[in-house]
Amino acid sequence: MVHLGVEMSAFNKYKKEAIDKINELIQDMEERERDPLGHSICLYFLLKSDLSSPQIDDLVDWMNSWVNRIVNNIQFGRFMDREIVSALFGYYLLRKFNKLKIKVNEENISKLITKDIIKNGLYFGDPLYSSLILISIYNFNEQESLNDVVLKTLREVMFKSNFFNDAKRLIFVSILLEEMGDRSRLEKLVKLCEKRVLEEGVRFDDGVYYAWILWQYKHFTNRFFRIFDFVRNTLQNAQVFLGLEELERETVEFYGKPVHPKFSKIWVSVYVNLISNFESFEPDIAPVTFSFIRKKMMVSRR
Repeated sequence: MVHLGVEMSAFNKYKKEAIDKINELIQDMEERERDPLGHSICLYFLLKSDLSSPQIDDLVDWMNSWVNRIVNNIQFGRFMDREIVSALFGYYLLRKFNKLKIKVNEENISKLITKDIIKNGLYFGDPLYSSLILISIYNFNEQESLNDVVLKTLREVMFKSNFFNDAKRLIFVSILLEEMGDRSRLEKLVKLCEKRVLEEGVRFDDGVYYAWILWQYKHFTNRFFRIFDFVRNTLQNAQVFLGLEELERETVEFYGKPVHPKFSKIWVSVYVNLISNFESFEPDIAPVTFSFIRKKMMVSRR
């Protein structure tokens, strides 16, 4: 592992603090019922980071029971849209990370995803929901024709400027494009994110989401060192918010119990995964050569 001139012990500290915070946030049973989608997304990034804790293990068990309730038993609460999306995405992530402990009646998936839930060409009329559902059911052949309807609409909207207003959309549409092997659209999306970050600027609370995309798909950029600095600075600056006093839940009704007015359990889990990816990075060239090139490029930009 090459540390690229960065004091990695500080990032280890940031990661530990973030993990402690997320373990605290996900252990509230009532909050899971109120925000199943937030917890499913959070669990995805925690498992993707190869993390384990009693709280995460308990969330895995809860997610299995949630999938059983929604997919197998088709029992809904007050918010059918987010409950369906969270259960389908939960089923996907449990299979992906080998955490599925129940037998799922896959025929019920087609009963949950009907034309009735398509609005304006998207599942529940929402790009984020559509991305999550398409990721979840991409390998189900019986949904192929229905996927095409939503996928066509999603492809039409994903490059429009207002699509970038919710940075979480960008993460999941990029994951969808990667899973589908749609390299050209993925590269275009990454380039637009790069331009927004380096030339236009993004809101600070969106920085972690943009940093995740640019670091995950850094092979698409030819401005690596600027992306490297952006990611490093984002991680360093964002950690100060983890210790702030929590606000009332209603300020982030949909995305769960906040850590900051614009930060949620989803934000923290993405932050943890970004640190994990950043600290494990190994360049393809020798460390001495890498450091020399980086210093030269820094001087040339002055």
